[in-house]
Amino acid sequence: MPVLEKWQVIMGINDSSNGFQKKVTLNESDTVHELLNTILDHLPLGVFVKDPEDHFNYLYWNKFMEEITGIDTSQIEGHDDSEVNFNALMSAEERLEVDRQVIRSGKEAEFHGWLKTVSGETKYIEVAKYPISLSNGKPLLLALWRDATVKRAIEKRLEDERDKAEMADKLKSKYLADMSHEIRTPLNAITGFSEMMAFADSDEERMSYYEIIKANNQLLMQLINDILDLSKIEADAIKISYAPIDLNEMMDTTYASIRPRMPKDVKLILEKGLDRCTFGADYIRLLQLINNLVNNAIKNTKRGSITMGYESLGDGKLNFYVKDTGQGIAEAQLQNLFNRFVKVNDYVEGIGLGLAICKGLVTKMGGTIRVESRLGEGSTFSFILPSHAW
Repeated sequence: MPVLEKWQVIMGINDSSNGFQKKVTLNESDTVHELLNTILDHLPLGVFVKDPEDHFNYLYWNKFMEEITGIDTSQIEGHDDSEVNFNALMSAEERLEVDRQVIRSGKEAEFHGWLKTVSGETKYIEVAKYPISLSNGKPLLLALWRDATVKRAIEKRLEDERDKAEMADKLKSKYLADMSHEIRTPLNAITGFSEMMAFADSDEERMSYYEIIKANNQLLMQLINDILDLSKIEADAIKISYAPIDLNEMMDTTYASIRPRMPKDVKLILEKGLDRCTFGADYIRLLQLINNLVNNAIKNTKRGSITMGYESLGDGKLNFYVKDTGQGIAEAQLQNLFNRFVKVNDYVEGIGLGLAICKGLVTKMGGTIRVESRLGEGSTFSFILPSHAW
């Protein structure tokens, strides 16, 4: 049946009609039909109509549906789902059952999902099907397809942000608990041994208590400094002052200060990539970076060696590294290792701020930091920095 004649039958426009239909000439109905088609084809929606009284054959199929499915109007109008195959989020049998349910119940049906279009794009489509009746009582099924890809992307982004916020709250709560524990431990030691010091029987005993108090005081100060440093980094309030550094001299001094703190069965090795090197950097922050990485290696290495050093990459860039033969890090932990409050090992001291501080400082100085590790074999932490003018 020609399109115009088909719509005349659907709308009740024919020669034997009365009322409104008698006043509509063929030219007028043609104009109305053209106007209707133009409007529907310019809608940002897929629109199609089915005839429940004729095996749910397709009566109308707009341009949006053509573009998204690759099926032309002429290929689908007058056919049912068993005759035309297209990706509609469900099988032909499932679509037919939904259509029947909509007509039987008189209620709309909605569903949604991802769909691959004829152009190869993946879109998130929301579908709604409605039972409608014309003025002549003829039942029809109206379906609307909406491209909700952008909406879904926004919803997904909001979901991700909500998940991140929830995770941040959990990490913050864990951080506060860990921080409380870590601060309370040296404080308790300081308080307890201070009281014991007052009742010591000898100078030797009193001095041993003093050394314990001193060590715990240093630990407490380090914790407080880490918390302050990370807060400044995250607030972009940390100051970097560049100056020329005799790098080999700095590495020698750092090596000498770390060596007495090495575990009994662990050897400290120093490697210097150049015979002489003047490097533009912040001395205090560079020293902090190396110390943090070496301290991290000491905590996780019981035997073997820890190697600290640097190598030239050319163009004024240096690669600093700390390698250890410690316990290594599981692959699943590597991705979040430089996040704040993340600890490699829950059984070693610290609250998981050291590596987060390292990443923040390296980034602030225009560099990059990375880690390579094998569980049970050891880890290599390295960071690349450019030499800065002073």
